[in-house]
Amino acid sequence: KRERRVLVMRPDRENTFNHTENIKFLVYMLENILWKSRTEREARGSSADLAPEQIVILIDFTKWTRKVAVPMATARETLSILQNHYPERLGVAVCFNPPTIFRIFWSIISPFIDPKTYTKIVFVNPKKKEKAAALMAAIFRVDAVDADMGGNVDPTWNYDDYAKHMIDYDAKRAAIIATWS
Repeated sequence: KRERRVLVMRPDRENTFNHTENIKFLVYMLENILWKSRTEREARGSSADLAPEQIVILIDFTKWTRKVAVPMATARETLSILQNHYPERLGVAVCFNPPTIFRIFWSIISPFIDPKTYTKIVFVNPKKKEKAAALMAAIFRVDAVDADMGGNVDPTWNYDDYAKHMIDYDAKRAAIIATWS
């Protein structure tokens, strides 16, 4: 609702446990989410000339299991990157439907979280429907959230479409950067 960009993560779709590649992908996604052009923002309904500097990270834990959990070293480095290399870029992180086992994981990593960052983390339990709906509505427009998280957007995801979009997007960004030299 504050026109921040949203990075949606779905850990159940994890397909690699390669620490280095996961960290590279995280940085790639953070750089891309912070890059969007004015036209792309307008297409999503923004009228601002400049992008909001803070982002929202929405993590859907609905199908998360220990089998698809990232290694502890990757989780710690992710926190380090967010806190130390993108200071004050996190507006809010929403952990949607974290499983009970996640409480143990959270208790292990939470001491490594900067106190200011810690206050920006929100847990949403869809089993408590009214509270979950109120939390999601306070942060997101329903037309910008997937239906499986309480919004109106079709949650179907097509890897080939996404890959093509990112290849085109990278080429567009490279062309703009090339004009700078």
